[in-house]
Amino acid sequence: MPIQLKEIGITVLEAGIIYTIIPLLNFVVPPFVGCVGDKIGNYKILNLISIVFLALSSFLISALPKAEQKKTIANFGFSFWAYLLLRTAFEAFSTSIRVLNKATVVVVAKESGGYGKQRVWSTIAAVIWNPLTGALMNLFSPKNGPVNYKPPFYLFIAFMVPLFIFVCLVEAKVVKRRREERRPMKHFLRSRRLWFFYLIVISIGILLSIRQPYFVIFFDDLKGPPYLLGLLKALSALINIPFVYFSNAMSTKLGHIVMFLMLFGGLFLKYLLISFIVNPFLFIPVYALIPFSENFVSCATAEAALALSPKGYLASIMGLGSNANHGVGKMLGRLLGGAIWSLGNARLMFGSFSALSLTMGLIVASLYCCCESLRKTTPISDDFPAVVDETTTLIEGNNDEIVAEQNNEPPV
Repeated sequence: MPIQLKEIGITVLEAGIIYTIIPLLNFVVPPFVGCVGDKIGNYKILNLISIVFLALSSFLISALPKAEQKKTIANFGFSFWAYLLLRTAFEAFSTSIRVLNKATVVVVAKESGGYGKQRVWSTIAAVIWNPLTGALMNLFSPKNGPVNYKPPFYLFIAFMVPLFIFVCLVEAKVVKRRREERRPMKHFLRSRRLWFFYLIVISIGILLSIRQPYFVIFFDDLKGPPYLLGLLKALSALINIPFVYFSNAMSTKLGHIVMFLMLFGGLFLKYLLISFIVNPFLFIPVYALIPFSENFVSCATAEAALALSPKGYLASIMGLGSNANHGVGKMLGRLLGGAIWSLGNARLMFGSFSALSLTMGLIVASLYCCCESLRKTTPISDDFPAVVDETTTLIEGNNDEIVAEQNNEPPV
């Protein structure tokens, strides 16, 4: 999509405004979609609606007309407003699918080895289709002309068809809360374990935020060839496959907090080594030896959400995790990374984030060891005995009589 901006006449200033607004959706959309999905107890219908509108917005973006002449001064004309509206819709529905698909896969995979085994296929797909998409753009672009950005759009829309069919076929046993059992999500915000999870995911979002664009800029400063960047992405995905595949077993035996501590330790070592690299080809052993990436983060977050969520609140907790990682964490991390780079250089930034990763890991480990309540492995509803969930036997009878009996008062 960034390639398309120049073609349709979007200036640098207009692009900056668009890319400032889009991340704000991660603050609102994931929690909202998660709560709605849990409230109606049907992820499938929301998923299908999102897929249809995602494909439609993608097609409309690809159909935006090219500018007759390139602009350098922003005038906020039709192209800007049309792209902003369509891109906002695209990102909103894409975020919705990410949250709902993740929750659906977790529910389906719970009895068949966990979320990580399903995530492996996503990793393999990324290894295959990322370079293939670039090859298609080169194939359908004129030799001395502008890059043809439409093949990726058409390929993306084509994949929406089997996705729609598969979502229709998937039977996920989603627990729908009965009216007597509904509690607003804010009721659980008093849970220390929920806030502990939220702050951990924010911390990880901060640490991962500098991979793009700052790592790419640093890589370019070292005169790294473009093919090496693609190779590093493929290598990282391949190295992560065993860790992603066995993430459920790791969560069961070690606990999801230990998985997060592994991430902090891995990022500490990775950023420390990157801060000393002068030859771009030395990134290969760093990426090969330190496997933890976004895929492992996704698995760790999913396993944590599954462990913490009361029955009927899975998508809500996952939406909260997505808000922490992709919204709050990445925004704070990019601001912090840019500020440190502006005060020194890229090496100072990576070194600082290495120290930050170690510090956060030590804080999390200390709190986890010292606070017994944070070591509980049951859903957060157990922190509030009064909360009714699907494991509670509901008392049948007249409500006034039940309340009076509980208060040792004569019935009215």
